[in-house]
Amino acid sequence: MSTQHAYKGEITLAFDYKSSVNSSVQREYIASERIKYLMIEYLYENVNILPVVYVSIWIDSDMYTKIVNSNETSKFYLKVKKYDALSKNAISNKVIEDTFTYVVSTTNNNYADNLNINALDAYKGIMIGLVSEEMTNKLRKTYNGIYQKIDQNALVNLATEKLGKTIMAPLKYNKVYPEFVIPPITSRYKLLNYLFENDPFYDSMFTFFMDFDKTYLIPKNGNPVDGKDGIPSTVIINIKNYDAAEAMTDGYTIENGAYVVYVNGINTNTTINNSTSKVSNNIVGYWDTYPATQDLNIDNNNTEGNEIKTMFARSNNAAGIRNEIEAESVIVELLKQNLDGDIFEPNRSYRVSNYGKYSKYDGLYFLMYKREFYSLSSGEEFLINSNIGLKKAAVEETARAITNELRRTTLAVTSTGNTTSSKTKKNSLKSVSASRAAKKTGYVK
Repeated sequence: MSTQHAYKGEITLAFDYKSSVNSSVQREYIASERIKYLMIEYLYENVNILPVVYVSIWIDSDMYTKIVNSNETSKFYLKVKKYDALSKNAISNKVIEDTFTYVVSTTNNNYADNLNINALDAYKGIMIGLVSEEMTNKLRKTYNGIYQKIDQNALVNLATEKLGKTIMAPLKYNKVYPEFVIPPITSRYKLLNYLFENDPFYDSMFTFFMDFDKTYLIPKNGNPVDGKDGIPSTVIINIKNYDAAEAMTDGYTIENGAYVVYVNGINTNTTINNSTSKVSNNIVGYWDTYPATQDLNIDNNNTEGNEIKTMFARSNNAAGIRNEIEAESVIVELLKQNLDGDIFEPNRSYRVSNYGKYSKYDGLYFLMYKREFYSLSSGEEFLINSNIGLKKAAVEETARAITNELRRTTLAVTSTGNTTSSKTKKNSLKSVSASRAAKKTGYVK
Protein backbone atom coordinates (compact mmCIF):
# COMPACT_ATOMS: atom_id res chain seq x y z
CA MET A 1 0.00 0.00 0.00
CA SER A 2 1.44 3.37 -1.01
CA THR A 3 1.70 6.28 1.42
CA GLN A 4 0.85 9.79 0.30
CA HIS A 5 3.17 12.70 1.13
CA ALA A 6 2.40 16.43 0.92
CA TYR A 7 4.73 19.11 2.22
CA LYS A 8 4.58 22.57 3.78
CA GLY A 9 7.38 24.89 4.84
CA GLU A 10 8.74 27.28 7.45
CA ILE A 11 10.94 30.29 6.64
CA THR A 12 13.27 32.35 8.83
CA LEU A 13 14.67 35.47 7.13
CA ALA A 14 16.92 38.17 8.59
CA PHE A 15 18.94 41.15 7.34
CA ASP A 16 22.55 41.48 8.57
CA TYR A 17 24.13 44.91 8.30
CA LYS A 18 26.91 46.94 9.91
CA SER A 19 25.88 49.42 12.58
CA SER A 20 26.61 53.05 11.78
CA VAL A 21 27.62 53.54 15.42
CA ASN A 22 30.33 50.94 16.02
CA SER A 23 30.48 48.91 12.77
CA SER A 24 29.30 45.76 14.56
CA VAL A 25 27.01 43.42 12.62
CA GLN A 26 23.33 43.88 13.50
CA ARG A 27 20.61 41.37 12.63
CA GLU A 28 16.98 42.32 12.01
CA TYR A 29 14.48 39.49 11.56
CA ILE A 30 11.69 39.89 9.02
CA ALA A 31 8.35 38.58 10.26
CA SER A 32 6.79 35.70 8.29
CA GLU A 33 3.70 37.77 7.49
CA ARG A 34 5.99 40.25 5.69
CA ILE A 35 7.18 37.55 3.27
CA LYS A 36 4.87 37.55 0.24
CA TYR A 37 6.58 34.54 -1.30
CA LEU A 38 9.95 32.88 -1.72
CA MET A 39 11.17 31.00 -4.78
CA ILE A 40 14.24 28.77 -5.08
CA GLU A 41 15.31 28.38 -8.71
CA TYR A 42 17.52 25.56 -9.97
CA LEU A 43 18.58 25.89 -13.62
CA TYR A 44 20.32 22.66 -14.56
CA GLU A 45 21.22 23.72 -18.10
CA ASN A 46 24.55 25.15 -16.85
CA VAL A 47 23.12 28.66 -16.74
CA ASN A 48 23.74 29.61 -13.12
CA ILE A 49 25.54 26.49 -11.75
CA LEU A 50 24.18 27.49 -8.32
CA PRO A 51 20.61 27.78 -6.98
CA VAL A 52 19.25 31.32 -6.77
CA VAL A 53 16.67 32.36 -4.17
CA TYR A 54 14.15 35.12 -4.91
CA VAL A 55 12.17 36.60 -2.03
CA SER A 56 9.44 39.22 -2.18
CA ILE A 57 8.90 41.09 1.10
CA TRP A 58 7.07 44.07 2.58
CA ILE A 59 9.31 46.17 4.83
CA ASP A 60 9.33 49.62 6.38
CA SER A 61 11.15 52.49 4.70
CA ASP A 62 14.03 52.45 7.17
CA MET A 63 14.97 48.86 6.37
CA TYR A 64 14.32 49.47 2.68
CA THR A 65 16.88 52.26 2.73
CA LYS A 66 19.43 50.07 4.51
CA ILE A 67 18.96 47.22 2.04
CA VAL A 68 19.26 49.38 -1.06
CA ASN A 69 22.19 51.46 0.18
CA SER A 70 24.36 48.74 1.73
CA ASN A 71 24.12 45.78 -0.63
CA GLU A 72 27.91 45.64 -1.02
CA THR A 73 28.54 45.13 2.70
CA SER A 74 25.31 43.60 4.04
CA LYS A 75 24.01 40.02 3.87
CA PHE A 76 20.79 38.06 4.33
CA TYR A 77 20.41 35.07 6.62
CA LEU A 78 17.92 32.45 5.43
CA LYS A 79 16.69 29.19 6.91
CA VAL A 80 14.07 27.07 5.15
CA LYS A 81 12.51 23.95 6.68
CA LYS A 82 9.95 21.46 5.34
CA TYR A 83 7.65 18.95 6.95
CA ASP A 84 5.20 16.33 5.71
CA ALA A 85 1.73 17.77 6.43
CA LEU A 86 0.13 14.32 6.02
CA SER A 87 2.36 12.60 8.56
CA LYS A 88 1.12 12.09 12.13
CA ASN A 89 4.66 12.53 13.43
CA ALA A 90 5.83 15.32 11.14
CA ILE A 91 9.39 16.48 11.83
CA SER A 92 10.71 19.57 10.09
CA ASN A 93 13.75 18.93 7.90
CA LYS A 94 16.16 21.76 7.26
CA VAL A 95 16.57 22.46 3.54
CA ILE A 96 18.66 25.64 3.67
CA GLU A 97 20.55 27.54 6.32
CA ASP A 98 23.12 29.94 4.97
CA THR A 99 24.28 33.52 4.57
CA PHE A 100 23.59 35.13 1.20
CA THR A 101 24.83 38.04 -0.83
CA TYR A 102 21.99 39.82 -2.60
CA VAL A 103 20.86 42.05 -5.44
CA VAL A 104 17.84 44.37 -5.31
CA SER A 105 15.16 44.49 -7.99
CA THR A 106 15.41 48.23 -8.54
CA THR A 107 17.87 49.52 -11.14
CA ASN A 108 17.57 53.15 -10.03
CA ASN A 109 20.71 53.97 -8.06
CA ASN A 110 19.07 57.04 -6.53
CA TYR A 111 15.86 55.28 -5.62
CA ALA A 112 16.62 55.34 -1.89
CA ASP A 113 16.95 59.12 -2.00
CA ASN A 114 13.35 59.39 -3.17
CA LEU A 115 11.86 57.35 -0.32
CA ASN A 116 9.35 59.10 1.92
CA ILE A 117 10.76 57.82 5.19
CA ASN A 118 8.33 59.96 7.20
CA ALA A 119 5.21 58.34 5.77
CA LEU A 120 2.93 56.85 8.42
CA ASP A 121 2.14 53.70 6.43
CA ALA A 122 5.52 53.24 4.81
CA TYR A 123 5.68 49.49 4.08
CA LYS A 124 7.22 48.98 0.68
CA GLY A 125 7.48 45.94 -1.51
CA ILE A 126 10.88 44.76 -2.71
CA MET A 127 12.19 41.75 -4.61
CA ILE A 128 15.62 40.44 -3.63
CA GLY A 129 17.82 37.84 -5.32
CA LEU A 130 20.00 35.77 -2.97
CA VAL A 131 23.10 33.71 -3.79
CA SER A 132 24.94 31.60 -1.21
CA GLU A 133 28.22 33.22 -0.20
CA GLU A 134 29.81 29.92 0.78
CA MET A 135 28.83 28.14 -2.43
CA THR A 136 30.04 31.03 -4.59
CA ASN A 137 33.44 30.82 -2.92
CA LYS A 138 33.55 27.06 -3.49
CA LEU A 139 32.75 27.46 -7.18
CA ARG A 140 35.61 29.90 -7.69
CA LYS A 141 38.88 28.05 -8.12
CA THR A 142 41.93 28.91 -10.20
CA TYR A 143 43.66 26.37 -12.43
CA ASN A 144 46.79 26.63 -14.54
CA GLY A 145 49.59 24.19 -15.19
CA ILE A 146 51.18 21.38 -17.18
CA TYR A 147 50.31 17.83 -16.09
CA GLN A 148 52.38 14.78 -17.06
CA LYS A 149 50.95 11.29 -17.59
CA ILE A 150 47.43 12.09 -16.44
CA ASP A 151 44.03 10.71 -17.41
CA GLN A 152 40.61 12.34 -17.68
CA ASN A 153 39.42 10.90 -14.38
CA ALA A 154 42.21 12.69 -12.55
CA LEU A 155 41.58 15.95 -14.42
CA VAL A 156 37.83 15.84 -13.69
CA ASN A 157 38.61 15.19 -10.03
CA LEU A 158 40.55 18.47 -9.97
CA ALA A 159 37.24 20.22 -10.69
CA THR A 160 35.13 18.29 -8.19
CA GLU A 161 37.49 17.87 -5.22
CA LYS A 162 36.61 19.31 -1.80
CA LEU A 163 32.95 19.88 -2.67
CA GLY A 164 31.50 17.54 -0.09
CA LYS A 165 28.99 14.96 -1.30
CA THR A 166 29.21 14.64 -5.07
CA ILE A 167 26.87 12.55 -7.22
CA MET A 168 28.88 11.78 -10.32
CA ALA A 169 28.28 9.38 -13.19
CA PRO A 170 31.36 7.28 -14.07
CA LEU A 171 33.15 8.71 -17.08
CA LYS A 172 32.31 6.89 -20.31
CA TYR A 173 35.77 7.61 -21.68
CA ASN A 174 39.03 8.01 -19.80
CA LYS A 175 41.69 9.22 -22.19
CA VAL A 176 45.28 9.16 -20.95
CA TYR A 177 47.49 12.14 -21.84
CA PRO A 178 51.31 12.03 -21.93
CA GLU A 179 51.04 15.75 -21.24
CA PHE A 180 48.05 18.03 -20.69
CA VAL A 181 48.13 21.82 -20.48
CA ILE A 182 45.50 23.76 -18.54
CA PRO A 183 45.50 27.46 -19.40
CA PRO A 184 44.46 30.03 -16.75
CA ILE A 185 40.89 29.05 -15.74
CA THR A 186 38.94 30.66 -12.91
CA SER A 187 36.11 28.27 -12.00
CA ARG A 188 35.33 24.58 -11.61
CA TYR A 189 32.68 24.62 -14.34
CA LYS A 190 34.99 26.34 -16.81
CA LEU A 191 37.59 23.63 -16.23
CA LEU A 192 35.03 20.87 -16.85
CA ASN A 193 33.85 22.61 -19.99
CA TYR A 194 37.45 22.97 -21.20
CA LEU A 195 38.13 19.25 -20.60
CA PHE A 196 34.91 18.23 -22.35
CA GLU A 197 35.60 20.41 -25.38
CA ASN A 198 39.04 18.82 -25.73
CA ASP A 199 37.78 15.25 -25.35
CA PRO A 200 34.15 14.45 -24.40
CA PHE A 201 34.06 12.10 -21.40
CA TYR A 202 30.31 11.35 -21.75
CA ASP A 203 28.20 10.43 -24.78
CA SER A 204 26.03 13.49 -24.23
CA MET A 205 26.49 16.99 -22.86
CA PHE A 206 26.81 17.15 -19.10
CA THR A 207 25.13 18.87 -16.16
CA PHE A 208 27.33 20.35 -13.45
CA PHE A 209 25.38 21.87 -10.59
CA MET A 210 26.22 22.76 -6.99
CA ASP A 211 23.20 22.38 -4.72
CA PHE A 212 23.04 23.37 -1.05
CA ASP A 213 23.92 19.88 0.21
CA LYS A 214 25.47 18.12 -2.78
CA THR A 215 27.06 18.58 -6.22
CA TYR A 216 26.10 16.83 -9.47
CA LEU A 217 28.16 15.88 -12.51
CA ILE A 218 26.02 13.75 -14.81
CA PRO A 219 25.34 13.29 -18.54
CA LYS A 220 22.11 14.59 -20.04
CA ASN A 221 20.82 11.23 -21.19
CA GLY A 222 17.93 10.60 -18.78
CA ASN A 223 19.54 7.58 -17.12
CA PRO A 224 19.57 7.51 -13.30
CA VAL A 225 22.79 7.93 -11.33
CA ASP A 226 22.74 6.31 -7.90
CA GLY A 227 22.94 8.95 -5.16
CA LYS A 228 23.87 6.29 -2.54
CA ASP A 229 21.06 7.66 -0.34
CA GLY A 230 18.71 4.67 -0.38
CA ILE A 231 15.82 6.60 -1.96
CA PRO A 232 14.15 5.98 -5.35
CA SER A 233 16.12 6.93 -8.44
CA THR A 234 13.08 7.00 -10.75
CA VAL A 235 10.26 9.55 -10.85
CA ILE A 236 7.11 8.67 -12.79
CA ILE A 237 5.11 11.69 -13.95
CA ASN A 238 1.56 10.53 -14.60
CA ILE A 239 -0.37 13.31 -16.36
CA LYS A 240 -4.14 12.87 -16.11
CA ASN A 241 -7.15 14.51 -17.72
CA TYR A 242 -8.57 17.28 -15.55
CA ASP A 243 -11.65 15.24 -14.56
CA ALA A 244 -9.72 12.12 -13.51
CA ALA A 245 -9.76 11.37 -9.76
CA GLU A 246 -5.95 11.07 -9.61
CA ALA A 247 -5.56 14.55 -11.10
CA MET A 248 -6.54 16.04 -7.74
CA THR A 249 -4.07 13.96 -5.70
CA ASP A 250 -1.79 16.04 -3.46
CA GLY A 251 1.95 15.48 -3.22
CA TYR A 252 3.38 12.14 -4.31
CA THR A 253 3.37 8.44 -3.46
CA ILE A 254 6.09 5.79 -3.56
CA GLU A 255 5.04 2.75 -5.56
CA ASN A 256 7.21 -0.23 -6.55
CA GLY A 257 10.40 1.62 -5.62
CA ALA A 258 9.64 4.78 -7.61
CA TYR A 259 8.22 8.20 -6.86
CA VAL A 260 4.83 8.59 -8.54
CA VAL A 261 3.44 12.07 -9.12
CA TYR A 262 -0.06 12.54 -10.52
CA VAL A 263 -0.48 15.87 -12.31
CA ASN A 264 -3.61 17.59 -13.57
CA GLY A 265 -3.30 18.07 -17.33
CA ILE A 266 -4.35 21.72 -17.07
CA ASN A 267 -1.21 22.33 -14.98
CA THR A 268 1.14 21.07 -17.69
CA ASN A 269 2.54 22.40 -20.93
CA THR A 270 4.16 20.36 -23.72
CA THR A 271 6.31 22.29 -26.18
CA ILE A 272 7.63 20.95 -29.46
CA ASN A 273 10.74 22.64 -30.79
CA ASN A 274 9.67 22.79 -34.43
CA SER A 275 12.78 24.76 -35.35
CA THR A 276 14.81 21.59 -34.80
CA SER A 277 13.34 20.02 -37.93
CA LYS A 278 14.53 23.05 -39.89
CA VAL A 279 18.09 22.73 -38.67
CA SER A 280 19.54 19.37 -39.64
CA ASN A 281 18.69 15.74 -40.36
CA ASN A 282 22.27 14.57 -40.47
CA ILE A 283 25.39 15.41 -38.51
CA VAL A 284 28.99 14.81 -39.53
CA GLY A 285 31.63 15.02 -36.83
CA TYR A 286 35.23 15.20 -38.02
CA TRP A 287 38.63 15.34 -36.36
CA ASP A 288 42.30 14.88 -37.11
CA THR A 289 42.88 11.18 -36.42
CA TYR A 290 41.42 8.00 -37.94
CA PRO A 291 38.63 7.14 -38.23
CA ALA A 292 38.23 10.73 -39.33
CA THR A 293 34.45 11.14 -39.39
CA GLN A 294 31.17 10.08 -37.85
CA ASP A 295 28.09 10.36 -40.06
CA LEU A 296 24.86 10.01 -38.05
CA ASN A 297 21.19 10.65 -38.77
CA ILE A 298 18.99 12.64 -36.40
CA ASP A 299 15.79 10.78 -35.57
CA ASN A 300 13.39 13.64 -34.91
CA ASN A 301 13.73 15.51 -38.21
CA ASN A 302 11.50 13.42 -40.41
CA THR A 303 8.79 15.99 -41.13
CA GLU A 304 7.14 15.32 -44.48
CA GLY A 305 8.61 17.58 -47.12
CA ASN A 306 11.54 18.54 -44.92
CA GLU A 307 14.78 18.80 -46.89
CA ILE A 308 17.84 16.84 -45.84
CA LYS A 309 20.32 19.18 -44.19
CA THR A 310 23.75 18.28 -42.86
CA MET A 311 25.44 19.88 -39.90
CA PHE A 312 29.26 19.76 -39.80
CA ALA A 313 30.91 19.97 -36.41
CA ARG A 314 34.52 19.65 -35.39
CA SER A 315 34.05 16.94 -32.77
CA ASN A 316 34.85 13.27 -32.23
CA ASN A 317 31.48 12.92 -30.50
CA ALA A 318 28.89 13.33 -33.23
CA ALA A 319 26.50 11.09 -31.31
CA GLY A 320 26.75 13.39 -28.31
CA ILE A 321 25.78 16.39 -30.42
CA ARG A 322 22.94 14.42 -31.98
CA ASN A 323 21.71 13.44 -28.53
CA GLU A 324 21.56 17.11 -27.55
CA ILE A 325 19.61 18.08 -30.70
CA GLU A 326 17.13 15.22 -30.35
CA ALA A 327 16.61 15.90 -26.67
CA GLU A 328 15.72 19.53 -27.28
CA SER A 329 12.73 18.63 -29.47
CA VAL A 330 10.18 17.98 -26.67
CA ILE A 331 9.85 19.88 -23.39
CA VAL A 332 7.26 19.10 -20.69
CA GLU A 333 6.60 21.66 -17.94
CA LEU A 334 4.35 21.11 -14.95
CA LEU A 335 3.18 22.72 -11.71
CA LYS A 336 2.23 20.67 -8.64
CA GLN A 337 0.93 21.81 -5.25
CA ASN A 338 2.08 20.62 -1.80
CA LEU A 339 4.97 18.74 -3.35
CA ASP A 340 8.43 18.35 -1.86
CA GLY A 341 10.74 19.58 -4.61
CA ASP A 342 13.55 17.42 -3.25
CA ILE A 343 12.24 14.42 -5.19
CA PHE A 344 13.20 16.26 -8.37
CA GLU A 345 16.97 15.99 -8.65
CA PRO A 346 19.06 15.90 -11.84
CA ASN A 347 20.51 12.43 -11.15
CA ARG A 348 17.06 10.82 -11.28
CA SER A 349 15.36 9.22 -14.26
CA TYR A 350 12.02 10.77 -15.31
CA ARG A 351 9.39 8.79 -17.15
CA VAL A 352 6.42 10.76 -18.44
CA SER A 353 3.06 9.13 -19.09
CA ASN A 354 0.48 11.39 -20.71
CA TYR A 355 -3.13 10.94 -21.78
CA GLY A 356 -5.00 11.07 -25.07
CA LYS A 357 -3.26 12.63 -28.04
CA TYR A 358 -0.33 13.69 -25.85
CA SER A 359 0.66 10.08 -25.15
CA LYS A 360 2.89 10.21 -28.21
CA TYR A 361 5.27 12.27 -26.10
CA ASP A 362 5.60 9.56 -23.45
CA GLY A 363 9.10 8.43 -22.67
CA LEU A 364 12.36 9.09 -20.88
CA TYR A 365 13.19 12.67 -19.84
CA PHE A 366 15.89 14.50 -17.89
CA LEU A 367 15.49 17.47 -15.54
CA MET A 368 15.92 20.86 -17.17
CA TYR A 369 14.96 23.15 -14.28
CA LYS A 370 13.13 23.21 -10.97
CA ARG A 371 11.44 26.07 -9.09
CA GLU A 372 10.06 25.75 -5.57
CA PHE A 373 7.50 28.39 -4.52
CA TYR A 374 6.73 29.09 -0.87
CA SER A 375 3.62 31.22 -0.30
CA LEU A 376 2.29 32.20 3.13
CA SER A 377 -0.81 30.25 4.10
CA SER A 378 -1.54 31.00 7.74
CA GLY A 379 0.52 32.02 10.74
CA GLU A 380 4.08 30.99 9.92
CA GLU A 381 3.10 28.15 7.59
CA PHE A 382 3.98 28.26 3.88
CA LEU A 383 2.41 26.23 1.08
CA ILE A 384 4.90 24.66 -1.34
CA ASN A 385 4.35 24.46 -5.10
CA SER A 386 6.88 22.86 -7.42
CA ASN A 387 7.34 23.86 -11.06
CA ILE A 388 9.64 21.67 -13.14
CA GLY A 389 10.78 21.47 -16.76
CA LEU A 390 11.79 18.22 -18.43
CA LYS A 391 13.53 17.58 -21.75
CA LYS A 392 12.99 14.40 -23.69
CA ALA A 393 16.07 12.21 -23.86
CA ALA A 394 17.20 10.82 -27.23
CA VAL A 395 15.57 7.52 -28.10
CA GLU A 396 18.68 5.71 -29.26
CA GLU A 397 21.45 4.71 -26.89
CA THR A 398 24.27 6.97 -28.00
CA ALA A 399 27.08 4.84 -26.64
CA ARG A 400 25.99 2.00 -28.91
CA ALA A 401 25.68 4.40 -31.84
CA ILE A 402 29.24 5.63 -31.36
CA THR A 403 30.61 2.10 -31.01
CA ASN A 404 28.84 0.86 -34.13
CA GLU A 405 29.82 3.93 -36.14
CA LEU A 406 33.49 3.67 -35.17
CA ARG A 407 33.50 -0.09 -35.89
CA ARG A 408 31.88 0.41 -39.30
CA THR A 409 34.24 3.20 -40.35
CA THR A 410 37.29 1.36 -39.03
CA LEU A 411 36.33 -1.82 -40.93
CA ALA A 412 35.86 0.21 -44.11
CA VAL A 413 39.36 1.67 -43.82
CA THR A 414 40.93 -1.66 -42.83
CA SER A 415 39.27 -3.74 -45.55
CA THR A 416 40.41 -1.44 -48.34
CA GLY A 417 44.03 -1.17 -47.23
CA ASN A 418 45.55 1.78 -49.09
CA THR A 419 42.45 2.08 -51.24
CA THR A 420 39.73 4.35 -49.93
CA SER A 421 36.22 2.83 -49.94
CA SER A 422 33.31 4.71 -51.49
CA LYS A 423 31.86 5.37 -48.03
CA THR A 424 35.20 6.70 -46.78
CA LYS A 425 35.51 8.86 -49.90
CA LYS A 426 32.07 10.29 -49.21
CA ASN A 427 33.03 11.05 -45.61
CA SER A 428 36.33 12.54 -46.74
CA LEU A 429 34.52 14.91 -49.07
CA LYS A 430 32.23 15.94 -46.20
CA SER A 431 35.26 16.38 -44.00
CA VAL A 432 36.88 18.63 -46.59
CA SER A 433 33.69 20.67 -46.83
CA ALA A 434 33.58 20.84 -43.08
CA SER A 435 37.19 21.91 -42.76
CA ARG A 436 36.48 24.80 -45.12
CA ALA A 437 33.81 25.87 -42.70
CA ALA A 438 35.98 25.29 -39.63
CA LYS A 439 36.05 28.94 -38.74
CA LYS A 440 32.31 29.25 -39.21
CA THR A 441 30.52 26.07 -38.18
CA GLY A 442 27.04 26.21 -39.64
CA TYR A 443 24.26 24.34 -41.31
CA VAL A 444 24.54 23.26 -44.94
CA LYS A 445 21.93 21.73 -47.19
